Formats: sequence, C-alpha cells, structure tokens
Amino acid sequence: FSAHGSPLPVQCKAAGVRAGMATGGTGVPGLGAPPTLQCLVTPKLTFNLSRRRDWKTVEDISQEELREAFRSRFPVPLRLEDFTFRPALPESTEISPETQQLVYKITAKDTGDDRVMLRLLQELEKAYSEKHKKSLEEAKAEMIASSVSFQVVVDELRQKHSEASEGVEKELGKIKSQLQQSQKRLFLLEQEKQQMGKGLKGLDQDNKKLREHVSHLLAENAALQHRTESLESATRSLEAQPRPAEAAAPPPPPPEPRPSPSWVVLSEEEERIAELERKNQVMAEQLDALGTWLKSGAKIFRASDRPPG
Repeated sequence: FSAHGSPLPVQCKAAGVRAGMATGGTGVPGLGAPPTLQCLVTPKLTFNLSRRRDWKTVEDISQEELREAFRSRFPVPLRLEDFTFRPALPESTEISPETQQLVYKITAKDTGDDRVMLRLLQELEKAYSEKHKKSLEEAKAEMIASSVSFQVVVDELRQKHSEASEGVEKELGKIKSQLQQSQKRLFLLEQEKQQMGKGLKGLDQDNKKLREHVSHLLAENAALQHRTESLESATRSLEAQPRPAEAAAPPPPPPEPRPSPSWVVLSEEEERIAELERKNQVMAEQLDALGTWLKSGAKIFRASDRPPG
C-alpha cells in the first residue's frame, strides 16, 4: 500500500515486539537506496511507507505520515488520532540508503499495551460499521430516489389513465346523447306513421263516402233529368194546344200609357205556362249548377284514386 508523499517509496514491515532496526542493502555500493523501507510494528503488523529524500533520521518521519501509511493497508478508513508509533531505535538513528527496515511499537491513548490490538479491532469494527451504514444510507437514498421516480411514473400513468377515462366518458356521453336523439326521432317517426295510417284510413272512409254521395247524386241527377224531360214534354204538349181565348175574342186594345210600369194581364192558361217556363228556367239553372258540381266531384274522385308520388 502506498501513502501520499515523496516520489521515492519506502517499505515498512511490522513484526515482533523486540526493538531494533535491521539494516541491509543491495550489497553493491553505488546502486543507491532500495525502493522500499520495511517497518516492523508490534503487534505483528506491516505497512508500506513511501521514502522521502528529506528523511535523514527516524525522527524526521512524522506521526501523520505513519498513520496515513498504516491506514492505507486497510480497506476502510480508520480513526488513528489516538494511536502513536514509537520507534524501537533512537530517534537520532540515521536513515541511510542501505536502510530497508524500521521497527515501531504501536500504542494507544488511555489503553494498555495488552489492549492495543483490541482497541485497533474496535476502531476497525467502527470503520466497517460506518462503511456499512453509509452503504445502507446510499442504498436507502437510491431506493428512495427509485421510489420517487417510480411514484412519478405511477402518477403520470394515473394522470394519463384519468385523462383517457375522461375522454372515454365524454365519448360515451356523446354516444348516449346521439342514441337518445335517435330514439326520440324514431318515436316521432312512429307517431307520424301512426297518424299517417289514421289519416289514410280516414281518407279511405271519406273516399268511400264521396263515392256513395256521388252515386246518390247521379241517381238524383237521373231522376231530375227524367222529371225535366217529363216537364218539357208537358210544356211542348201545352204549347201545341190552341188557346181558346185567341179564337173567339177580338185582339186586345193597345195598352194605355201609365206613369208607373204596367203589368200585362194574362189569362189563367198563360200564367200557368209562364210559371212552367220559370220553373223550367230555374230547373235548367239548377241542372247546370249540379252538372258543374258533379264534374268537380268527379275530378276530386279521380285525384283521390291516383297513386301517391
């Protein structure tokens, strides 16, 4: 594990409880310092420490650098403010290029040497607990975010479903209204059909009555014609008879002028003939009017017999 710091790495190894510094080198002068510095830290823990050029003695290595390097060997960040690394060699011991290993003893504040490992395990447990707690919080936040997103989707779906339902209800309302209007129109058509049927039945009855009336009028017309012919025959026979007054009596004197209109004095026979002529005239007028009325009735009858359309 590497810590933040110098460009040259130093390997530290923690092992054993005896104090001391093992020195060694490459065995070949001029090759320079090894890339790592190995530190032994009781109780039997190792970690890597990056070598720095400004380190001359052991006391040049600060506690923060040692804590950071020691913290980097664990997968979770530890709280090491109460832990101290004490070198097994004097602090004035020189760190030469041949130095490969340093030995430290780790202690804790307000903790005995026999409980340092327990304290370290407790800190490690706390770190893992915090990590798991943080992971749980992140998972919870993600779940809440997912739940919120899902709720948003659900709300959108509900809104769309509500809008679709409202649209369907409106369409159903329109269809129901059209159906009611169609039913009303159908009902009115049925009523109109019934009224037309009743009217047609009444027309048939009126037509039948008109035919009967026309037949009755034709019979009356025939009777009137027969009576007229009889009257005309009687009139002709009366006109053919000579007047007895005309053969015996002298011609009447000319009428005297009067200031008011004069009336011709007729004999009883002449009055009867004049009355017959008047009746004949009236009868002829009645026959003409009856003929005109019969023609109108015949036209109406023929119009009623024609098929509609």
